[in-house]
Amino acid sequence: MMKNIKNHILNIIYPDSITCIGCGRDIDLTKRYGLCDVCISEVPWIKGRSCNACGGPLSEFYDSNICNSCAKFESVMVSCIACYGYSGLGKDLIMDLKYNRKTYLGVHLAEMMSDLINTTIIDDIDLITTVPLHKKRLLARGFNQMDLVGQPLSQLLEISYQNNAITRLRNTPRLKTLDRQDRKSTIDQLFEANRIFVVGKRVLLIDDIFTTGSTMNACAKALLDAGALTVYGAVLSVNFRD
Repeated sequence: MMKNIKNHILNIIYPDSITCIGCGRDIDLTKRYGLCDVCISEVPWIKGRSCNACGGPLSEFYDSNICNSCAKFESVMVSCIACYGYSGLGKDLIMDLKYNRKTYLGVHLAEMMSDLINTTIIDDIDLITTVPLHKKRLLARGFNQMDLVGQPLSQLLEISYQNNAITRLRNTPRLKTLDRQDRKSTIDQLFEANRIFVVGKRVLLIDDIFTTGSTMNACAKALLDAGALTVYGAVLSVNFRD
């Protein structure tokens, strides 16, 4: 009896397997991202050529490194990369983290972003920061979902993470229903960066979803205005719309 209890406790502390965050199947601890092989194959990973401005996929026959949508505006970021397209399991993971309070997903999403950064961004990064929430929205939700990604990402990359490098100066309506022009007019002068944290730094700006790029570009501009040397972008998912 005591032996069974001891084994049960040891299995909790040192489990032989964990549950797949996508489908709930038991998987061993060596599986990447907390996903089984089937679920990994169902994530719409971005492979091959990608747009330098949003990270979305490009055809091998496309003769530019900027997609048609991104060509309509000028980004101040050096580049932006994305893990996967905004659909299927990839979208579900973001929604579960953001709205269903599955906060443990942050670590696994950070692993995805870390692997992408290690294979695509060559220049040294001095600081990681994220698109901020307004204090009212942060209070209502209880957390910024990208803090839950940024903190483990900082540990994986061994780069400092600062969630107060950028401040959102006013609350705004939800932007996901707005087109690019309406987003741009809504977020003009919306962000301010703290010079103490960013001056002279090469900054990696992270977010969950890239839709039109207006928000990330506004944050990047605030960082550069505060003295950052360069700004790179990295997002979990790209959902680009004209």
